[in-house]
Amino acid sequence: MILLKTVEPGQATGSVAQVYSAFDQLGEVPMPMRLLSASPGLQQVQFGGLRYFGGHKTLNAPLLAAIRYAASNLSCHDACLAFNGGLLQRMGMSGADLEALGQGRAPESLEEREAALVVFVRRALSEPASVSAADLDGLRAQGWTDADILDATAHGASLMASAALQKAFVRGSAAS
Repeated sequence: MILLKTVEPGQATGSVAQVYSAFDQLGEVPMPMRLLSASPGLQQVQFGGLRYFGGHKTLNAPLLAAIRYAASNLSCHDACLAFNGGLLQRMGMSGADLEALGQGRAPESLEEREAALVVFVRRALSEPASVSAADLDGLRAQGWTDADILDATAHGASLMASAALQKAFVRGSAAS
């Protein structure tokens, strides 16, 4: 049950219906998008972020899913952890790699530079004051731009924000 007044997928009109239609191939509208229908303007902002990352030139789908999985682990959000873990397994990631991600270690299935970025993002989210110029220089030496580093970290942070909103406003089986 969602504690706020939201729009059910079958009842959506206007901009909410447009956002919902983007998830037709999944067979259901993800809970974060359903929750955000309580504020169609905010839902549009969040959906714009999804479109941005969906077309990102350097942050690919497995890397973004790994970032979300690591952030889900930090935010203790079981539904997002299960969703992104399942997605990563369908993309070929092993259980050992998922365990490594959850513990802040580099998964073997990602390229070395991608793994380094995921490990950095997880640490930046869990211990923001620990980020140093040397960390950034190391990522730059692996070919990441400052925009890539910021985008990756923002992507993880946005999942943590979404998890907090779901914990605040969603109860029971609707949370998954």
